Amino acid sequence: LRPRLRCGAAACSGEALRCGRAGHALGAMDEAGLLNSMTVEQLKITCNRLQHSYSDMQMLLQEFQAEQVLLRREQDRLHQTVERVTAEAERREKVEEQNILWSVMSEVEKKLEVSQLFKAKEERKAAKRRRWARGAET
Repeated sequence: LRPRLRCGAAACSGEALRCGRAGHALGAMDEAGLLNSMTVEQLKITCNRLQHSYSDMQMLLQEFQAEQVLLRREQDRLHQTVERVTAEAERREKVEEQNILWSVMSEVEKKLEVSQLFKAKEERKAAKRRRWARGAET
């Protein structure tokens, strides 16, 4: 394993000197000097730490990916629930609108019936007056 340098742009193969970022070449040289001054045992310890960190990161990535799958499933379920509830709300709204319409139509029909009753009553009274008027003429 080759550890990455501070800039993250190059491994310790000297590529950092060519990265072109201001200050990175000096930092890379400092790190390269540090690595060159380490004993083999220190390099092994550093390499083991890096491998352990790498393993930890792999495990975290796998956990993240598993959590992402679970969250996507939950999102799909929530989306389906929202669609179902929205459809139910729209259906109920239509039913309520129909009920209001039928209620208004029923009221209009009742008023029409009452109006027709009054009209029929007025017509009977008018017919009765005409009969009385004819009866009085004779």
